[in-house]
Amino acid sequence: MRFHSFFSAPILCALAAFSSPACDSSEIRRSGLGESCQSTTDCAEALVCIQQVCRYPDSDTTASSTGGAGASSSNTGANGGGGSTGGTGGSGGTGAASGTGGTGGSILDPEACFQCLDEACTPEKTACSSECIAIEACIETLCTHLSAIGSAEEGACQVQCQQAHLSGKSQHLALVNCAIGAWPSCEKCSSYPFDYEKCVEKAVGGTCKTQYDACNASTDCEQYRQCVSGCSTLAACNACDDTPEGQNGEAIYLDYQLCIAQDCIEESWLP
Repeated sequence: MRFHSFFSAPILCALAAFSSPACDSSEIRRSGLGESCQSTTDCAEALVCIQQVCRYPDSDTTASSTGGAGASSSNTGANGGGGSTGGTGGSGGTGAASGTGGTGGSILDPEACFQCLDEACTPEKTACSSECIAIEACIETLCTHLSAIGSAEEGACQVQCQQAHLSGKSQHLALVNCAIGAWPSCEKCSSYPFDYEKCVEKAVGGTCKTQYDACNASTDCEQYRQCVSGCSTLAACNACDDTPEGQNGEAIYLDYQLCIAQDCIEESWLP
């Protein structure tokens, strides 16, 4: 479950994730199509939060029933499996998002979103050391699927990643909090996971292509990715590297996630 900066029950669960087990999101009523949201986790399955309205990710539906901002998107490719990052299961083409708000007329633009977040959080991103980046890569590797299934162990997983790279903890939290705080002012941003997935698509086609291709070419990496993308307990996720093949796959996959984290850490923590 991702960090949020507002006031709903899912937010309180997420904010507790670094110090206590996460709440059970299954008890929270999810918004339906056209209903308001603060993040994709507020929406029912198969819907995403675009401009604070739950909608289908590839439809042209304008959510006018709530008076909220509508958006339309198109994506020329498809993301593969592997948690919120799309893992190494495949990346789509250069999908573009656009939309006219029902109330404000803001047009979604992932590139403008990236630039806005980078400018707002330049000091925090500059201060984010290799250990800070390692925390993010660890969370994306081990904790993403636990988050997706609403596991109560997601918080413990995040704490484990912090403890493994303790010197980067304060830097990581500072950057996470900066991204959350900057989000309302970055009008071109949507919400997690939309902008994050666009950032990953860009990275695997550019700065992280070598690491992406290396994992795709490795049976060990693919098997490790599938393991951490399907584990339902923290113990099972940790056990994915119990064999020599698993250890080799973990090293290759972590190299990929470290590269992604360098480019997309702020987008990973958007509300």
